[in-house]
Amino acid sequence: MSNLIDATEGENKEFGVATLSDVSIYINDSGNTSANDTATAKYLDAQLNSLTSSFTASARDYFLWADQTIKIVSINGKVFTDPITVTVNKGIGEKFDAPIIWKMTIRTTVVNTNVKLRVK
Repeated sequence: MSNLIDATEGENKEFGVATLSDVSIYINDSGNTSANDTATAKYLDAQLNSLTSSFTASARDYFLWADQTIKIVSINGKVFTDPITVTVNKGIGEKFDAPIIWKMTIRTTVVNTNVKLRVK
């Protein structure tokens, strides 16, 4: 899978995580912006556009990268039996037919981890 997402649309979020913790990234929370970021909750400044009103501001593509190994423990509140491992400096991406991702929770495995999430 290509890690290239069209740069003309979508949003990018980059942040550091100082401790071992779970961090929730809210993709379509229109009531918050990055000014409301905490150590365990991150928000996008720009809401995504959606062609389907029932999925307003949700993402259909994502690419997640970190400088240390991290885990995706849940998407949209669905906790995985076995978290998805995101290998250090390699990243992972996924594309869906419809924009359905509104929240992702990651778990750091090393302190001072830098994370980048690109969504469209």
